[in-house]
Amino acid sequence: MIQIQDTGIITKTRKFGESSLILDIFTLHNGVMKGMVKYATSTKQNSLYQTGNLTEAIWKARLGEHLGNFKLDLVKSYSSSIINNYLYLEGLSTVMAEISLCLPERQPFPNLYNNLLYLLDNLGKDSWIALFVLWEKNLLAELGFSMDLEKCALTGATEGLAFVSPKTARAVTEEAAGIWKDKLLPLPRFMLEKKDDCDKISADDVIKGMDLTGFFLNHYVFTGKEPAARIRFYNLLRKRIK
Repeated sequence: MIQIQDTGIITKTRKFGESSLILDIFTLHNGVMKGMVKYATSTKQNSLYQTGNLTEAIWKARLGEHLGNFKLDLVKSYSSSIINNYLYLEGLSTVMAEISLCLPERQPFPNLYNNLLYLLDNLGKDSWIALFVLWEKNLLAELGFSMDLEKCALTGATEGLAFVSPKTARAVTEEAAGIWKDKLLPLPRFMLEKKDDCDKISADDVIKGMDLTGFFLNHYVFTGKEPAARIRFYNLLRKRIK
């Protein structure tokens, strides 16, 4: 019998049979793990198995390649604090869907995991939506699709960066963009900041940030399968700036 114990966040649940669930849990040391919880929908503890819950998880299986079974203890429920805020609920659903869709099974991503905890710990704050865009930027980097936003690809300048090339994912200044502006992706200033103060970022800049990360995610990662939650989240944000 193989046993793995780790801390992790439930990112996906689906029913199996009459009363069991199959869970995806993004863990600190073992990456995304899949396993079954028997009788999960018939117990008083079914609220334990909500996406976004931080848990202490024990996974057991006879062989490593088997699906295995989970036993969980709740550490923190992040969705309970935003239960009446549809925008943040869609944002949380988007993050969980991106993890389940994008990350390979059993491959650790400790930096991304800690970044996720930081994002979840700020859930519900005014800064959260901008932090979400930075989360997607980090997700791209962890998957090998980093954007080079340190200097202009054409001039080497580090000031006045305003666009990103859709072909090279490198930054370009307003001046260097010239007549090619319409073919470049706008780069919101907050994505260049080194500090975490995102409280005063406009909804318009957040949309530009989601357009930027979304372009590369759709092109290189989602491959035509953009999570429905992200589409809903994006449309809700668009309504805020109309």
